[in-house]
Amino acid sequence: MFTNRDDFRVKKTIGSSWNVDEDDVVKTKTALKRTGDYKQPDWGVTGYPDQDMFDGLKSFQKREGLQVDGVMKPGGPTEKRLRQ
Repeated sequence: MFTNRDDFRVKKTIGSSWNVDEDDVVKTKTALKRTGDYKQPDWGVTGYPDQDMFDGLKSFQKREGLQVDGVMKPGGPTEKRLRQ
């Protein structure tokens, strides 16, 4: 688990059409929660991707002026911006 934004990195692409890594999903949900783009469900953050996470990615991308596609690639612009 990452402890600060500088540690935020995903190993695999995050997207609804991709096989995702569970640790990456937890990292992504946690980062989006910090930006206000993901509302944690009552049962907590899980490693299973959900529509709210993808919607949160799109919301974040739109606000930050990035391509709005709900996809985050390792080293890509969405990951880099979430790290800031």
